Amino acid sequence: MSVAIVAGMPRGAASRLKAFMRKQNVTVRHDWTLDFVNASSECVGLLASQVDALTELAAAAGGAHILMFGVQHREGQEQHDAARLSARIDDHFRVVRLRNDWLRLVPADNGKFLEHVDAVLASEEAWAEHVRPIDTASPLILPEQCFYCSRLHDGIWQRAREFGDPQRMRHLATVLSDFRTRHEEELEAFAGAHRATGGKGYGWRWVDASHRVFAHRGEAHGRHTPGLRDWKYSLRLPDGFHFDVTHLRADAFAFRDREGVEKRVAQGAHCNVDAHGYLRGSLT
Repeated sequence: MSVAIVAGMPRGAASRLKAFMRKQNVTVRHDWTLDFVNASSECVGLLASQVDALTELAAAAGGAHILMFGVQHREGQEQHDAARLSARIDDHFRVVRLRNDWLRLVPADNGKFLEHVDAVLASEEAWAEHVRPIDTASPLILPEQCFYCSRLHDGIWQRAREFGDPQRMRHLATVLSDFRTRHEEELEAFAGAHRATGGKGYGWRWVDASHRVFAHRGEAHGRHTPGLRDWKYSLRLPDGFHFDVTHLRADAFAFRDREGVEKRVAQGAHCNVDAHGYLRGSLT
C-alpha cells in the first residue's frame, strides 16, 4: 500500500473532506492511502516549522509521496511559499505541487476534488514504476551538484523531480508517455557516457567529466545517525551509504561539496561524499 500525504490544506477543508470520505465510504485510487498534514489555520500552506513533522511522517510511511498545496502570502505571517518549502524536502521525498484552485471544490464538489487527486496518484504510480530509483546503482542517486556531466545529461535529476507535475500536464497519458520515453533514453545514454569498469571490488563505477570516479559499492563506515539525508527520491538509502570519490588516473584533485566546502584530495587518495553532495568526515 502506497501512502500520499496531502500537505498544506486548510484545517477546515481537510476536516470536511475527511468527514465526506468517512460518511460516503469513499476512498482514493486503489493501493493508495491518504494522510494529511494540515495548515495551522484556514490559510493555505504549511509553516516552515511544520516541515520536520511532514518529513518524519513521510519517512515513517516508508517514503510517502507528498502532495503539497501552495500558500497565499499574508503580511506578518510566517508562511513560506511552496517552492521554498519544497526545496527543503524534494531532495529526499517525492513532492508534487497541487493547484490551489482545487480547494474551491471542497466541500461543494468533494467528488471532483478526489478525481483530481486520483489523476495525480495515477501519474505517481507511473513515476514510481519508471523513474524512482530502485537501488543505489541508479544515476539519480549521484549528487547532482557535484557530479560533473555534459549538458545533455545534467537535467536528469530535475526531470525526475518534475515528472507528472499536475500543474504542467494537459493530458496525463500524453505527458507520461512522452516523458517516459525521453527519461529512459536519457538514463541509458547517461550510463553509457559515465560508467567505467575496473577497480578492485567495484566491478563498474561512475566517472564524471572531470575524470573523478564515484564508486557506490564501498563499505559503509563511520558512525551513522539516521536522518533526512538517508532518503532520496523517496528511496531509503542503506545506513552509512556514500560514494568513495577518487581520480581515474589517481591524480590529486579538489572536491567542492554542495555547501561550498572544499577538500584537497592527495594523489591516490579519496574522499567520502553522500548522495546529496555533502562531504562526510570519519564520523557522520
